Amino acid sequence: MEKMFKDMFYFGLGSANLARDVAKDFVDEMIRAGEAAQSEREKLLEQFTERAKEHQAAVEKAIRAKIEEVAKGLSLAAQSDLNDLREEIAALKQEIQELKEGAKPAAKKKKES
Repeated sequence: MEKMFKDMFYFGLGSANLARDVAKDFVDEMIRAGEAAQSEREKLLEQFTERAKEHQAAVEKAIRAKIEEVAKGLSLAAQSDLNDLREEIAALKQEIQELKEGAKPAAKKKKES
């Protein structure tokens, strides 16, 4: 599952770079075709890049939701669930240790009687 999220992260980085390159090519083509002025280049690049980032974020959100849906369908525990269980186990271990320590003196007293 962790590998899947790393792959998704790298996909996001790659798609952001690709979007920026495509936006540059598109704006340059608009300038060559006379549909935009050279002075508008940076503004247009920023607009296209921002739209691409928004679209990328929406796609990543949809992918995450789908992965979570699949994980639930497979009865896989979420990391937060595992962390909660670890904390609960640690608390129970501590409680058992305290009970053992409290029981030792009482056990000795019983043996002495």
